[in-house]
Amino acid sequence: MAAAGPDVTVTYRTVAGSSVRRTLLAAAAEAVADLLVLGSSGDGPLGRLVLGSTSEPLLHSSPLAVAVAPRGYRVSPAPGSAG
Repeated sequence: MAAAGPDVTVTYRTVAGSSVRRTLLAAAAEAVADLLVLGSSGDGPLGRLVLGSTSEPLLHSSPLAVAVAPRGYRVSPAPGSAG
């Protein structure tokens, strides 16, 4: 995630809970996050057209911004970087 830029702090956490939506929102609140980045959906023929069972409710109920990365998205190295 070095391509995010010098003004962006990216953190990764592993959390456990019985509700994915509630657990992600609680972890984001605890981290004082500004943005949640989610994958669009799981496998299947409609994977490129519909949101998944986690992304859909979070997109509509999250109190903070939600970015949905398309299935298969990979960050490209920044120009001139060694990554």
